[in-house]
Amino acid sequence: MANANPTSACISICFPGCSNCIGPDESECMSVEQADFVKYVATAYSLPLLIESASHFFCFFEPKPTLDCTPDPIETLIGPITDYATVAKPTKHQCYNLLTAQWPFLTHWFDQLFPNFVGPQGATVDELLKIRSVLYLWILRFGPSEVNSWTDIKNMVKAQASEWANYMAWIETTPGISLQSSIPPTPFPADLLAWLSASCSGVTVGCKDLDVFNLKSIVCDAACAAPVNGYCLHVKPGSACATSP
Repeated sequence: MANANPTSACISICFPGCSNCIGPDESECMSVEQADFVKYVATAYSLPLLIESASHFFCFFEPKPTLDCTPDPIETLIGPITDYATVAKPTKHQCYNLLTAQWPFLTHWFDQLFPNFVGPQGATVDELLKIRSVLYLWILRFGPSEVNSWTDIKNMVKAQASEWANYMAWIETTPGISLQSSIPPTPFPADLLAWLSASCSGVTVGCKDLDVFNLKSIVCDAACAAPVNGYCLHVKPGSACATSP
């Protein structure tokens, strides 16, 4: 077998009849786009969440239903969840099945909320995946109705590619989003701000959620004046703007 692929033993074998997967279980049979999302959020956010959070979210930040429905809509989709009535403990495979069931809903609402999404100019495939994945998580976490009320954010995401260079956002003192260095910052929507304060631990650098605004920003790359240099101290410490007098 000298001509055999030396890496073939390491390649996951998909469930029978599955053309793309992240593992051999039936729940791991996914589209390429869904698989890319799952692999990214596993690394960036340690998802799926297999123990219900204090805020009553699990799996991919899906909210636990607040209405007492019989049968429960989530358990109807993925089967009985351990300790569902108290602190839910779904399995990894249940979370994958839930995401697969929700995927058409998620992609539909992404297209409705952010039509003709192109992302920042010069963004790589991996960078676009990061931005799109954050937006997917926000739709799952907050629901399309809430995200639809975020007019400024929707307009930023739908903008032409060249405009993304002017964006930046920070979560420290007076959190906000700047559309251009010459325009006063816009406050985060209240629900998103509460989420960012917790998920970012009050620090902008390294906050994956803020990649939507900061990943391809060049605002901090040149010398600047107050108040922009103060924002850049949070967004890109050590940059030309952050160190401007």
